[in-house]
Amino acid sequence: MQNERYHQFVIWRAVLPIWHAVLERENSTDIIISRDGVKHYFELKNWRGETGNDQLTSITHDVGKGQARENGYLLITSVNPVDQTDENIQYLLSNVAGLEVSSQNDFRFRTKESDGSDLDYWIAGWSVLKSPI
Repeated sequence: MQNERYHQFVIWRAVLPIWHAVLERENSTDIIISRDGVKHYFELKNWRGETGNDQLTSITHDVGKGQARENGYLLITSVNPVDQTDENIQYLLSNVAGLEVSSQNDFRFRTKESDGSDLDYWIAGWSVLKSPI
């Protein structure tokens, strides 16, 4: 499914029953989760396409939104041929500045393309580094 809102909806459905969260608030932040009185600001992107290059500007923009806040995070959903996930994540990290690489968490599972070929669907998340003053 190419619609980015669909992928946001999947994450929202997973988060809302577990944590106190609000959607699309405070400067259009995709999801804000409050835990122990602290707000955590998440931007959600679906990185898709042959190379994903056309979305790098939008992803970089969302990283910038996270840099302006305490506790900013970026979550990316994507799909690619089997065994290319690590390579694609490294490509993303080499083309988008401002992510705390050591904070990366990812989850992946195998699925199938409509033609029957195997794919990896993945979700990866990073803390966003604070913008230098």
